[in-house]
Amino acid sequence: MDLLKGKYFHIYENGEIERQGMVVGAVGLEYYLIQYFDFLIGEPSDMSLVTLSDISGNYKIYETAEEMRTAYERSLKHINN
Repeated sequence: MDLLKGKYFHIYENGEIERQGMVVGAVGLEYYLIQYFDFLIGEPSDMSLVTLSDISGNYKIYETAEEMRTAYERSLKHINN
């Protein structure tokens, strides 16, 4: 069962959101295909294969796109204050 499929994420580096996207699904036992989204227009951009250990490290997982957007908006407010 692919528990990460359809989940949304932010990738954090140095405490800041660097990328955002969605897990498309598992590819074998160790890899996941992910779809990145552009920050400005929110449209899909490139795709990548990542390992489960990558996801476990720098990714914050969200159940819905709305949760991901809310987290991003909160991070912007934090930066601007």
